[in-house]
Amino acid sequence: MRITEPSSSTTPPPVRAIFFKARSRRAPLAELLAAAIEATCAAHSGTCDLDNPASPSATVAMVREHSGQLDVLVLCDCVVVLDTVDGVRVVTDDRNAGMTPAQRNIPGGFWVAGTRPDSARHAAERSEPPQAREDRRDKHMDDATAVFLRW
Repeated sequence: MRITEPSSSTTPPPVRAIFFKARSRRAPLAELLAAAIEATCAAHSGTCDLDNPASPSATVAMVREHSGQLDVLVLCDCVVVLDTVDGVRVVTDDRNAGMTPAQRNIPGGFWVAGTRPDSARHAAERSEPPQAREDRRDKHMDDATAVFLRW
């Protein structure tokens, strides 16, 4: 699996540091996501109202391979499809279905990567055993693409 390094011209230094920590395979993906949210908030704390519930947010899909094992994290309405030796595996977090923006990042609601690093602990995670296939593939999709593929 090829890991693409973030651009040094557009990616804040704290987020680049988190990327390199992810490559070391030592930290859980949820911990890395929480650190990325924290770093992004720190980079915007002087210019943005981070207490506004309508602050920008994002869905997240992460896949990390180490020793043939795949660690997967999905937060909010995106999908990771894994083509494994045992067949296709789908990891998704569709808890936002039928919810309103007022239900974002609150207990009983749905979680996105916004201004609360603790939202990372609400992500859907799974680990897949080592893969024997050299041609294993994975796809990261947003909700619209996933709906199209289900149709």
